[in-house]
Amino acid sequence: KRNNEGDVEKPKEVIHVRAKRDQAIDSHSLAERTMGMAAMLDVIINYINSLHSQIEVANAYEAQQMESLARGGFGGLSSIKIGLFLLKSLDTMFHITTEDTG
Repeated sequence: KRNNEGDVEKPKEVIHVRAKRDQAIDSHSLAERTMGMAAMLDVIINYINSLHSQIEVANAYEAQQMESLARGGFGGLSSIKIGLFLLKSLDTMFHITTEDTG
């Protein structure tokens, strides 16, 4: 195309997108979908970071419990009592319901 002064106009930058049925393809809708995906990814990343923090806390708690058990020694404790202690520790960490059979 040429304008009145004889210069060649540059074509506008166009993004070609294939849309599924019932999806808008105008630039405003594309921007909204892109921002929606970015927000969704932020939520996922925050959730994964939260899970990572929970795992670190659980590992620290378990290490503390095992250290206190090792300091106190296993003397006089049967394997059943040690197992029950560990189950109760897991119950405390992960809110698992266990039945005390002993």
